[in-house]
Amino acid sequence: MSQRISNLPVRSIVRGSLTDGNGTARFMVVSQSHWTKDNGYPENCTTLMMIDPLYLSANYYGGTDASNSYFSVPEALKGYVDGRLAALDSNIQSRIRQTTVKAAYGPGGTSNQTGSVMLFPPSFAELFGYGVTSKTDGMIFDAFSNDESRAFNFIYWTRSCSSEFEMRKFAVNSAGASGSITRADTTPRNVLYCFNIINDTPVTDAPVAGVYDFYFNTPPTAPGTINVPATIYGGQNTTISWATSSDPDGNLAGYRLERSVNGGGWDQVYQGVAASFSDAVTFGWNTVAYRVKAYDTSGAESVYTTGPTRTIINNTPPVISGSDGSMGEKSSGFTQSYTVSDAQGGTVSVTERLNGNTIRVYNVTLDASNQFQVTGERFQTLLNGTHTMTVTATDNMGASAVRTWKFIKKVNSLSIVKTQPFPVSEMPAVCIVNVTRMIPPGASFKVEACNNGNDASPTWEDMTSAVLAARKYYFSNTAKTASTWAFNVRVTASRGTAVGDLYISGIGGNFE
Repeated sequence: MSQRISNLPVRSIVRGSLTDGNGTARFMVVSQSHWTKDNGYPENCTTLMMIDPLYLSANYYGGTDASNSYFSVPEALKGYVDGRLAALDSNIQSRIRQTTVKAAYGPGGTSNQTGSVMLFPPSFAELFGYGVTSKTDGMIFDAFSNDESRAFNFIYWTRSCSSEFEMRKFAVNSAGASGSITRADTTPRNVLYCFNIINDTPVTDAPVAGVYDFYFNTPPTAPGTINVPATIYGGQNTTISWATSSDPDGNLAGYRLERSVNGGGWDQVYQGVAASFSDAVTFGWNTVAYRVKAYDTSGAESVYTTGPTRTIINNTPPVISGSDGSMGEKSSGFTQSYTVSDAQGGTVSVTERLNGNTIRVYNVTLDASNQFQVTGERFQTLLNGTHTMTVTATDNMGASAVRTWKFIKKVNSLSIVKTQPFPVSEMPAVCIVNVTRMIPPGASFKVEACNNGNDASPTWEDMTSAVLAARKYYFSNTAKTASTWAFNVRVTASRGTAVGDLYISGIGGNFE
């Protein structure tokens, strides 16, 4: 995380990168709000001074004319210091502001020249608080109050000069005291330079070994897209999703989703790492819009990605009575009752499905009792096990509700007989019956036939062996109590100790 450089105390040390192959350089905070003392300094800036010296040979001031000052010989020291701007990290460069400074010069330092620069050596007055002679070329920096505070264990030049016949510069000795007036054109010296950087320049929260670092964090990319459902219903949740972002520094932290209702202001509804959010849409809103941005662990944010404004459909879905759940075990056909209501009183279509297969589609009578029938052949054709019933109610605005029930078919035995026997004019004497079946080992299976099916108590004859052998069966019975003869078949099966599927899927045959 980071903080503003303006939060640092005076004399704090900040380290920055150089692009000239020299790695890093250290800078001291020498003044905060210096523009309140010297109107040549830019507002809302912090003043830094490099404390890792640049060692320069002689002739950086150039010339011997007494009128030469820091500003009048551009190929001399000023030109060199100006050139050091390019060696700073580009993020530092972009935050440095131009400063208008003075430089004492001339015989006895009795004159000042003024110039606008980005980088500049400190003046005698900015270090000591008074002018070299009759001229004051700046106001003292907050960091300097005595010789010890100015000492860096080496001699360094200021930008202030005094000359009678040759160019001479004032220097600070290794103990921080005022040095001699030194010939700049023949005497090698170190130079330190200053600059003003905007107050919101980020630095690390805490120093390491007494040194802060510039902290230039790149914001994450904006999410490429945001997906807002085309249809949004008041009183329901709607899911907003967006494309993920990337972060050049690898410190992506998450996303902030904001919502605007009825064209009003934006309110944050979500913050987190997920790339989707289910938002509760209040019944009665007219329009809604969403926008999202990414943020990183340093607090840097991307620009917003904004979705389209949607018109809300204020229509509540139908309501189906009861609740989802299990109906337990079923051994025979049954019906499930339910009612459907709709607050808007519109037309509601109902679809009944059994195991995903449509059973019935109809326009329901609201608030009336309805029956989902799982009876007769529909039940008989189901295998033992779990089955699912669903009722879907959809109104004329497209809103829908679903009710789901589950049940377990558990039938251990079955008996199939035709309720109306086949009428015949003469007594049947022989028949052949085919049964399509799955009878696993351990289960029992029986097929019976009668030729007096109209009697109150028909004479059932066991023809199982004939069915198993796929051959004809000859009736033994020759009597009837009813007025007419009739043929019928009865098939029974019981699970017993068998496991797996047991079913009868078809019965056919003939008689004569």
